[in-house]
Amino acid sequence: MTFPDTKYMGSKQNLLPFITQNTKNLKFNTALDAFSGSGCVAYAFKEMGKRVLTNDFLKFSYHTTRALVENNSTTLSDQDITELLRKPRQAPDFVRRTFNNLYFDQEDCEFLDNLWANASQFNGSLKRSLVLAAAARACMKKRPRGIFTFTGKKGWDGRKDLKLTMRDQFLQAVKLFNQAVFSNGKQNKSFCKDVFDLDPKDTDLVYIDTPYISPYSDCDYTRRYHFVEGYSVYWKGLEVLLIPTHFRHFGVGDFRLLGFRERPDLKLRKGTLFFE
Repeated sequence: MTFPDTKYMGSKQNLLPFITQNTKNLKFNTALDAFSGSGCVAYAFKEMGKRVLTNDFLKFSYHTTRALVENNSTTLSDQDITELLRKPRQAPDFVRRTFNNLYFDQEDCEFLDNLWANASQFNGSLKRSLVLAAAARACMKKRPRGIFTFTGKKGWDGRKDLKLTMRDQFLQAVKLFNQAVFSNGKQNKSFCKDVFDLDPKDTDLVYIDTPYISPYSDCDYTRRYHFVEGYSVYWKGLEVLLIPTHFRHFGVGDFRLLGFRERPDLKLRKGTLFFE
């Protein structure tokens, strides 16, 4: 099994040999990854045969670990993929209306709208998490550095990832996720909670790799990944606001998802997507 490679900020994928080497002799049966992020460390613990609990406050990260850590056997079949790629009779158009030619072109935005409509058949299931995790990976692979802190063609070069359509990126992601699904014989579980709401009872080892948060730079998960986070719930409960020009310190064409912490300095409600 191979964990799908990631551009996720702070991912410990390159440090997995060090982490596993320094935990393999510890006596533990259950591991909690309290800030699971890309999910690669939790996946490594699963490969070690441990019962794994994962948590992240970001929905798209939750779907990734639910698809690859909690999930022991479910994959997307050829028929599932055919249904996901068909043109639906009716599809929402929020991605096209809001983000067309900002992050992706019209064709890619339409694909994402249609994919969301078709994924509704998997409501609440592990297959839905596979779809959303694959979609998040596809979106990040189609972005320079995998982030959403700028719009337009900045950083676009001749690399293959940027030339592939969103459809092709999604199909590649589905293949990688399907190949990465395996059972370790344990009842693993993924959560999307505030870390202080977790119950550590019956957990032998807690792995803590806290997120980067900064009000002064783009080194902030809610800022870098707001698009895939919004897509994971199709922006339900979020509101788009146009920010006046005196908030220039966020950058021209910069989008930001506010739904996870208060920003009294901006006097905006929680659950707000804003841009200028």
